[in-house]
Amino acid sequence: MALGAAERSTGVSAQEMVLTMSGEGSRGSGHYAFTISGITPKDLFPGATRKIELTFANPSTAALRINRVRGRLTATSRTGCRPVASNLTIKDYHGRLPVLVRPLSRKTAGSLTIFMPRSVANACQGATFDILLTGDATKAAR
Repeated sequence: MALGAAERSTGVSAQEMVLTMSGEGSRGSGHYAFTISGITPKDLFPGATRKIELTFANPSTAALRINRVRGRLTATSRTGCRPVASNLTIKDYHGRLPVLVRPLSRKTAGSLTIFMPRSVANACQGATFDILLTGDATKAAR
């Protein structure tokens, strides 16, 4: 399995709401670091659904097979804007698994869908939403 370092990506929407994403792998019997990053979607506003296209980076000399990908809202920057589904929902990974990432390379594959409900708190205007991207991987067979 793998353990990955964090990678951040930020961007501003039309409503001045920002998503900050960090990615990591999971720990297992082997240690194969990899990162997950995403491009922050623009025009995030109440009622909007957007996709975060994901990129997997493999700094290892071994090919990796990414078997699972998740996203979780962990924090926001504004008091009164809690990291809850009524403010921002992150849906399941959409794409084919496993994702094979060759040694010392990057691969763009799959996405996470985010949805900002119309119930989003007014306190979320101008907020930064932190999303933790995690994944599980194994060394790919030769």
